[in-house]
Amino acid sequence: MSRPKASAGFTLIELMIVVVLLAIFASIALPSFNTSLTNSRLQSASNELVSLIQYARSIAVQNNQSMNICVSSGVWSVRKSCTDANATVLRSFTPPSSVTISATVTSLTFRSNGTASATASLVACTNNAAATGYKLSVQTSGFVRLNAQGKDGTAALSSCTAS
Repeated sequence: MSRPKASAGFTLIELMIVVVLLAIFASIALPSFNTSLTNSRLQSASNELVSLIQYARSIAVQNNQSMNICVSSGVWSVRKSCTDANATVLRSFTPPSSVTISATVTSLTFRSNGTASATASLVACTNNAAATGYKLSVQTSGFVRLNAQGKDGTAALSSCTAS
C-alpha cells in the first residue's frame, strides 16, 4: 500500500499552538471587556435616570398638575404623591445591582409650570469609583444636566456621595 506524497490538513501540534494563542489573546481581552460592560451599565443607568426626571417634568406640564419623583428601597418612581401608597406609579426605574445612586433628596416635585421644588444632585457609581461615576444635577428651573463621566462640571468628581 502506498502513501500519498502530499497530505492536506493540520498536525496536532499546529492545532494546539493555535488554541494556546487564542487562549492567551482571550485572557488579555477579557478584563477590558468586563470594564466596558460595567461602564456601559453605569452610563445606561444614568441616562435612564435623566429620562425618568425629564418624563416627570413633562407629565407635570402636560397635565397641569404637580408630579413627584420618589425613591423607596432603591426604586425610583414617578407618581402624583410620594406619601399616598395607593398613588399610581406612572413610570419607575430600578438601577442594576452593580450601580449605586446617591441623592441629596428622597423626593422631588415638579410643578405644573415645569419648575422643581428644590435643587437636587444625584451621583451614580459602580464599586465606589468616582472617576467613572456620573453626576446629575436638577435646578429649580427644571433644567436637568448629566455631566461627563468622572466630572462635576469642569472639575473631577471627587466622591460617589451626592452633595
